[in-house]
Amino acid sequence: MRYHIKRPRKPKYPEHKIIEQDLAIQRYFTTIKGKARNKGILSERTKIPTIIATRLFLNFLQIPITDHALTDLIKVKQQTLNSFDLDDKLEIFANQEPITSYRNYATYIKGIFKANRTPLNAFVDNHFHRQTEPISEGILKQIYTELNQEFKDIIDLQAYTGQRREVINLLPIEQIDLTKDSELAVIHIKPNNTGNKTKLEYYTFIPKDLAGLLHESTVEISFAWTCLANLHRGYE
Repeated sequence: MRYHIKRPRKPKYPEHKIIEQDLAIQRYFTTIKGKARNKGILSERTKIPTIIATRLFLNFLQIPITDHALTDLIKVKQQTLNSFDLDDKLEIFANQEPITSYRNYATYIKGIFKANRTPLNAFVDNHFHRQTEPISEGILKQIYTELNQEFKDIIDLQAYTGQRREVINLLPIEQIDLTKDSELAVIHIKPNNTGNKTKLEYYTFIPKDLAGLLHESTVEISFAWTCLANLHRGYE
């Protein structure tokens, strides 16, 4: 398997760190971590879009970004519960182009206000009709047979582990046990593995030759992360 190491870049939006310090955002993150399925974990897939949504919404309202801007906005709403001006503005915000992105951003904003016990009465529909058609089993098999071996290995690993490529690529080496059986390896998936959206812990068995590829790639990834860490220190 081949992996590409990208040099870390300086933050494109330095105000994201400021937004993250807002108590209203922290309250929302606490709520997310408190849900049973998340088991106290806040994923980057939730954290980053939440901060982006907040930045875009504050910019839309022409409110300067500070570490308390969203908290102040929530307090204003609490003091004017009979006014739906902010609710209406969120609906306008949600209908900007690209509409799919802004509808999703608006749901994050609604979630933040709800977590801070100040729900907004704004209608935001982020359910869109599927634009793709189901692929038959025969077509999928044909696609698989025409792939090179590297992509076949990736698909096989995903099928055996029940996880995304991100989880597989970043799986710690100590979670791959090649010693239990002559033909099978034991893979230990943990709730806090990067990219594990299910937040479930379980064991799965995969052919040892396939596990060998996973073991080799994990060693490569570990080395790559070490290189990235060293590069990152140069930016600090």
